[in-house]
Amino acid sequence: MVKNHGRKQTARRRAAEAGGGHQAAVEGLKARTAPTGWATRGRQVLVADLPVPDLAGTAPCPACQGFGNTHDHYEIPGDGERVLLAPVVCRVCGGCGRAGHEECAPFHIWNDPDELQEWLANLDDQAWEDHGEEPERCPSCQGLQFHFQLGFGAETTESRAARVELLRRAEAKGLSERDIDGAAAFGELDQVLGDGAQALAEASDTTLHLRVACGCADELCRVVNIPADR
Repeated sequence: MVKNHGRKQTARRRAAEAGGGHQAAVEGLKARTAPTGWATRGRQVLVADLPVPDLAGTAPCPACQGFGNTHDHYEIPGDGERVLLAPVVCRVCGGCGRAGHEECAPFHIWNDPDELQEWLANLDDQAWEDHGEEPERCPSCQGLQFHFQLGFGAETTESRAARVELLRRAEAKGLSERDIDGAAAFGELDQVLGDGAQALAEASDTTLHLRVACGCADELCRVVNIPADR
């Protein structure tokens, strides 16, 4: 298949231009993202009925049963009194809902955006060769109808204890917090700090990803009334 790199670069540029405003909005909301709880009681919230992941006959992720999300939601402030309830993405499958990733598209929380752009560009090339036209997609979400947004969960007794033990091991080795975070990102902490260190890093990590509906998916949003005595 002959690749049309000119069209790929144009697609990437358009996506970057369209996504700039969204990214700025995301950055502005990060500090105001809060977990659901008492604040939602007696209020109206927005819920986006996003499509569930297509498993294509593969086994579902054992952690989320194929939904790609956990049962937790976070509040994202919107206009007026309403907030959007955004589900937390499953860490185990990365949001795809599958137990294995051999045939997965690059739609996971750990994929680089360029991987998605390259994958979609290849689909466009194939569509052009087969039908003489390319599919139209939202330039912001690339047809996914959502964006992954970074958030931070509340620190728990377990996550705090794991972090303390991790830092104790790092101090004994003469390593900084930055050193251990870097090693953890590459899954190499056991080699640096001994067995169980990588598991400690994962237990202490309070970062999470939210699946936030794109502006093109407004029609999938509905208003839900949360009873005051719930």
